Amino acid sequence: MKLTEWGTGFFNKVYAPPLKEKKMREASGRSENAIVEAGTGHHGISMLWTYIHPTPEILIHQYVFETPIDETSTSIYLINTRNFLNDPKDDERVMERNQVVAFQDRDVLVNINPVLTPNKINNEFFVPMDRPIKRYRELLEKGEKKKDGASIARL
Repeated sequence: MKLTEWGTGFFNKVYAPPLKEKKMREASGRSENAIVEAGTGHHGISMLWTYIHPTPEILIHQYVFETPIDETSTSIYLINTRNFLNDPKDDERVMERNQVVAFQDRDVLVNINPVLTPNKINNEFFVPMDRPIKRYRELLEKGEKKKDGASIARL
């Protein structure tokens, strides 16, 4: 795990079957099960990054920017970069694959309770693998205190 003043991130080696879509599978150069590198993290409170390396030569880097609209709604902007299937004709194929993954994530998260994150981290139970989440919440809390202090200073 990498910790910086602005964020937390980590990389893992994970099991991955070959890609189902033929052209993507061919472009990856991999038609067998493999161990691939993937990582995710955040920079600041509203930017997430994900790096997926299906092979050492094939790289997918994604940057997500989130902007709250209200207590239960968020606008999400995705920047997806890749060093393969770079022909504009392949953009639709890649966007479809991103949508498949987004829907998988949604299906996992839709029934999680509580829906809203507790206001204080001491109201949550963390296991060791939750360290990046806990650190994010600590940085968020630190930012809130700094903002509140700046507001008081202006008065």
